[in-house]
Amino acid sequence: MNPRMLALVLAVGVGSASAGDPEPKPKDAKPETIPAKQPDAVPAPKPILPDVDKLGAVSDPIKKVESSADKILPETPLPIVTLRNDVGGPTWWVAADYLMWWTKGMPVNSPYVTTGSQSDPFAGSLDRPSTRVLYGDKSIDFGVRSGLRLQTGMWFDNEATFGAELVGFMLEQGGETATFSGGSNGQPFFGIPFVNARTGQPNIYFVSQNFNDPAVSASLTGALDISTKSRFWAYEINGLVNLYRSSDSWVVGLMGFRSMGLDESIRFTESLRSLIPGGSVTFGGATVDPSQSVGTIDDFKTTNRFYGPQVGTRVGTILGGFFMSAYASVALGVNEQERNIDGSTLLMSGGRTLATLPGGVFAVSSNIGRTSQSDFSVVPEAGLSLGYQFTPWLSARFGYNFVYWNNVQRATQQVDATINPGLVPSDVSYGTPGGPNRPGAIVRTSDFWAQGINFGIEIKR
Repeated sequence: MNPRMLALVLAVGVGSASAGDPEPKPKDAKPETIPAKQPDAVPAPKPILPDVDKLGAVSDPIKKVESSADKILPETPLPIVTLRNDVGGPTWWVAADYLMWWTKGMPVNSPYVTTGSQSDPFAGSLDRPSTRVLYGDKSIDFGVRSGLRLQTGMWFDNEATFGAELVGFMLEQGGETATFSGGSNGQPFFGIPFVNARTGQPNIYFVSQNFNDPAVSASLTGALDISTKSRFWAYEINGLVNLYRSSDSWVVGLMGFRSMGLDESIRFTESLRSLIPGGSVTFGGATVDPSQSVGTIDDFKTTNRFYGPQVGTRVGTILGGFFMSAYASVALGVNEQERNIDGSTLLMSGGRTLATLPGGVFAVSSNIGRTSQSDFSVVPEAGLSLGYQFTPWLSARFGYNFVYWNNVQRATQQVDATINPGLVPSDVSYGTPGGPNRPGAIVRTSDFWAQGINFGIEIKR
């Protein structure tokens, strides 16, 4: 075969082969050999390749792969890893924190228990130089109180633009009981100081007193318990909006409703017994036999309920697996306050109550009863948290919180130590007319705060 014809045949064969398959080999075709030496041979012409444009993109596998990659890869977004629940990604989250908080102590208007020197005829009254305060010279604090805070929330859209949350916490009940007891000999000496509303002078109700000088000895013994309780809790419901978000920081705004509660009480329980017949212990103005005893009870309870809208913000940042966030909010609303005062005096013998009269020592006919009022109140709160993201769905955190509340009623502040002896059933002058109606039904308010640290975990999905 002529060499020029052979080259033409080979060129046509290449142009008709399928673009996606290898070149087919006929079953019966014998391979054609070319002489090793072709003295007069002319170099074979370059193969004539088929027109790619006429074949089309589909028939060209190389061109198909290239155009597919060019089309898909630029439109595939890189994955964004979000470590915090409030900046996108997860749909819902739950969290629990153990609280170790301190609260502002219960303020005391005047001392509750005093003692003094036997050489002082008015030992224990607040105007005597020998008087020492045994209890009530400062606010009543409960130290560190444990608590629990729970939180749950969700984002309503995949972009985490709008969401909602529910948060609530409660501290354990704080309380203490101070007990003072006299022996069978009327020692040690102590009593309840007060201001006589009829004279305006300091005085004292003896609880245990048996001085050596019969002229000034009260010849009685007794006991006094003072117990206080305090409970604090709050909850809030907020709508969330994502104000700003980047790969390592976020700003979330919130607006919602907040409620808080503060319940407190103080109770005075007193027991008196004369050491000799005709002693100084009286019931309803009459002397009580040493075989009998007189008990007094004074109860002061206050409740505070705050309701109001709030606004706030959260900001945070991420550094590797660590994160830090800060929180601030303020709520404005109404504080509904209620005060309950009750008192009674009992005549007892052998563990049985023989008679009861209304009124104790601090709670008598002039102030016993229930009062309620509503005041405007402001509740700001701020907090800071540091944490670490262990997995995409689990993190742990440590933080600090401070919350403030103004215009609240504290139980201890409702105790009025200016007393008209004629209104006290255990006073010898009980029932005698004259003097002002004191203790008075005076409503006193102050502020309250709570602060402390917390440890918690958060789960998000």
